[in-house]
Amino acid sequence: MLYGPQPSMPASPLAVQLHDARRSGTMCDVVFVADGREFHAHKAVVSARSAVFHSMFGSTFLEARDGRAVIEGVSANAFDKFLEFLYLDHISDWGELELELLQLADRYMVDHLKV
Repeated sequence: MLYGPQPSMPASPLAVQLHDARRSGTMCDVVFVADGREFHAHKAVVSARSAVFHSMFGSTFLEARDGRAVIEGVSANAFDKFLEFLYLDHISDWGELELELLQLADRYMVDHLKV
């Protein structure tokens, strides 16, 4: 295993509540599709955590207008863990998805995932 659970502070109560809202689809305004599976999220959260998502959703890109983004070349499980990191600033169980998660970190400019 290259990476494992990061030694970090516990997620704030707000982060946990937003993550729970994402998991239940509450107040979500964007849908990601990875490996045929839909993931609901909040543009404000993912945009604050990723410069790429910030550019994508703060522009006239199709994704900003449609509120839908297709994520190519990644498993649904890895993308779910990636969203977990964006919301909570840690990943509870990498589940042998290290390589995919590091590729997502590079692709979406989330360098603090690689620490």
